[in-house]
Amino acid sequence: MLSLENIVFQGGMLGMEDPTAPVSLALLLAQAERHANDRLDEVLRATGLTVDQYRVLLQLTDGQGHSMAEVAEQAVLAPATLTRVVDRLTQLNLLHRRVDPVDRRRALLYMSHRGEPLIRQVINEEEAVKEELETRLGVVDFNHLLDTLTRMISAQEASSTAG
Repeated sequence: MLSLENIVFQGGMLGMEDPTAPVSLALLLAQAERHANDRLDEVLRATGLTVDQYRVLLQLTDGQGHSMAEVAEQAVLAPATLTRVVDRLTQLNLLHRRVDPVDRRRALLYMSHRGEPLIRQVINEEEAVKEELETRLGVVDFNHLLDTLTRMISAQEASSTAG
């Protein structure tokens, strides 16, 4: 079975000049992520947030408490990295921890009132970046990209839970 882990990059480029050359899905996704994060970094620099901090705060916009494990998974962060990010966001008064009323051994993360306007500002700026990409790709291709990425993630999650 083909997975992101066993896709091998062959050759020096992604086959942009040679359409018959093998293409590495993992490399394409990594390059796309890098470009997206570069644009996001520009937006975040003005707020003083990092991409990892933004990813964490983004998980908390619903006002519900979320466990560290849940946030780590959704923000695509290693647990140790998440701990550092949460500690820093707590120092900045952008989020706070509360004891889980159901399981007092767990802490739930909540965005603070100070974090809400900051995250709204970044979300609005990110929407502008998405609109630029939509303009460059066209509405149909942009929506197809979002749908394909969503289905790819869902398929991977389904195979992870099944196996």
